Amino acid sequence: MISRNNDFFFETSEGKGTSEFVIQVLDKFVQSLNKPTLLVLDNCSIHKSAAFKEKAKEWENKNLFIFYLPPYSPHLNICERVWKELKARWIITEDYADFHTLKERVLFVL
Repeated sequence: MISRNNDFFFETSEGKGTSEFVIQVLDKFVQSLNKPTLLVLDNCSIHKSAAFKEKAKEWENKNLFIFYLPPYSPHLNICERVWKELKARWIITEDYADFHTLKERVLFVL
């Protein structure tokens, strides 16, 4: 997650992204909030699961509010810009040599 002030909060995992992982990350993130915060998300299915929607109700009580972008609007999601730069400029061909090398490079960049 990245704010308009370039505050950056992230966690990493290996394998397929899941609602459970995102819920764990947001449970951790919500503990750091000291003011109402709006989290802008795309319409990925892991952001729309029943478990996620149930947790969203809890997060609202802790000042975290979820806003979903309209479909097909990655230009409105500032994290998409980070990923674009990561893939286009910050990771070079040699970083794809193997999984370990790629993982280390991504963690370094983040």
